[in-house]
Amino acid sequence: MIFMKSIAAPVLLSTFLLVQACGGGGSGGGVDSNDDSDGIVVEPQTGSDAASSDDEGDATAVAPQISSVDNFVFQFSPEFALSNTEEDRETITALLAPSVESINQIDNLFNNITVPVIYQNCGFANAFYSPFERTITLCDELLFAAAGVFLNGNTDPSDDDLVNALASGFQMLVFTMYHEMGHTFDDLRDVSIGGNFESVADAIGVVLSVQTGQPIAPILGGLFFLQNTDGSFADVHNSGDDRAGDIICWTLGGSPQLAASFPELTIALIQGGRDCASEYQDQFEFVSDLVPGLSDIPVVSALSKSAQEPDYKTLDAILSKELGKNFSTSLR
Repeated sequence: MIFMKSIAAPVLLSTFLLVQACGGGGSGGGVDSNDDSDGIVVEPQTGSDAASSDDEGDATAVAPQISSVDNFVFQFSPEFALSNTEEDRETITALLAPSVESINQIDNLFNNITVPVIYQNCGFANAFYSPFERTITLCDELLFAAAGVFLNGNTDPSDDDLVNALASGFQMLVFTMYHEMGHTFDDLRDVSIGGNFESVADAIGVVLSVQTGQPIAPILGGLFFLQNTDGSFADVHNSGDDRAGDIICWTLGGSPQLAASFPELTIALIQGGRDCASEYQDQFEFVSDLVPGLSDIPVVSALSKSAQEPDYKTLDAILSKELGKNFSTSLR
């Protein structure tokens, strides 16, 4: 069931009020990337030129300083800003912008280029990085498609059900955003890895989520890919089971605390021959080469502080059942 856009404003406002009451937070997954779809062209914000001394002969002259340049900046397209309320925009900003700012604690990853992360209406549920415009686009429609999946067939949801489904949608969007940042690294840092870079971008998304204290985000991303049968994803990504199996395994391997909340799933992965801790370490070492100072990235306040904790027992049962259907493919 797709979460209809007509309920967006009241649910977003309810979430916003809840976030404000609890102090706010940010968290929430990747879909089609390197999309050639037309988007809003936003001029990247860059830092000023490095300072230098005018007196080359002065032995006491101050050494040149590297400018502080943000790697990413969160913003709305002009059309979205005009067509949505201030409350909605504040809610979205509170729940997504902190996850952007956390990556900005590492200075100037892209040689004085700042990549806008643009939230907008697209007319379809997706997210993508545009190498031509050097922008990441998050489609509002993806949030509501994800929330519809997380309602898990509930056709008569309560207000709490709607708020929690939307909170899970935001979590999934955080993983999506970090996945698209993986494509940004591929473009601007010339990762030059052969094969399926979608899988590599997933690995970057998982590591950034785990390192910023948001490991539930890729778990919900995996659940979305397992339960969403939209064929538009299949052209550039692995199948839902294979992709979800990798994302979830790496996440649990990087977060022993979260793995303890998913005992059935953890056992299923082990029975499927996965050494998730070792696999996560391999991905972490790879991403550490791309993101110097990765271990120093600050933790983002989790969405659990502004909404109910996920029902881990139910999620554990669903994911272990779905991934355990075919060990030869989904858990290989």
